[in-house]
Amino acid sequence: MLPTLTTAISPHFLPSFTSLLLCCRNIFCCLLSKNTYKPYILASTPNSHTTSLSRRVSVVASSMDHCVLVLCGKSPKEKLLASSLKSKKALKLMDRETGDDIDTKVLVDGDMEVESFGVGSYMDALATQYFGRFLIWTPKITSTHDLLHQNFGDLPVGSACLADVQSKGRGRVSNVWESPAGCLMYSFTVQMHNGRILPLLQYVVSLAVTEAVKHVCKEKER
Repeated sequence: MLPTLTTAISPHFLPSFTSLLLCCRNIFCCLLSKNTYKPYILASTPNSHTTSLSRRVSVVASSMDHCVLVLCGKSPKEKLLASSLKSKKALKLMDRETGDDIDTKVLVDGDMEVESFGVGSYMDALATQYFGRFLIWTPKITSTHDLLHQNFGDLPVGSACLADVQSKGRGRVSNVWESPAGCLMYSFTVQMHNGRILPLLQYVVSLAVTEAVKHVCKEKER
């Protein structure tokens, strides 16, 4: 399906978009794995308990007065960055509607066990060079986009943020949506030096989603 991109993208841009497509596809495949992302299981069995949990995070559906962020990295370099951001308390989050700062608690992978997201399964399956290698998981947040946007300078390019629930999800042209438990929605950072190709990103990501879904479905049929 890659040739369909060549009609809109000059050959000079094709390698970067091809790489981005493959990276996005790999991230989606990792997230779609039944061993990685499973909030829908928790939603259907609210009374289930995991005895191995050292700490549990309660997702309160009412007010968004605090946010727990769990920083994860694939390599020692990304894990070191996660520890540094935690110690410096560098990550901030502001409610874009009220302008109020949201109390943010930053943890690193290992500080707590997470029921709905298998960090180990995700990192083991990830095969990208940049994208998704530094991951922020949170049980609930106003918007994953807001977190990455407000902390862009402190995060490596390709950082991803995944939330079980988003209370104020946002998209292009101020579009908003609800993201309840069971929806697989996340944001990632990308840096491009040519603004002309930026509008084409939505098509690359959309193609990556469809390719990932087809791949996962084929794997299940085996």
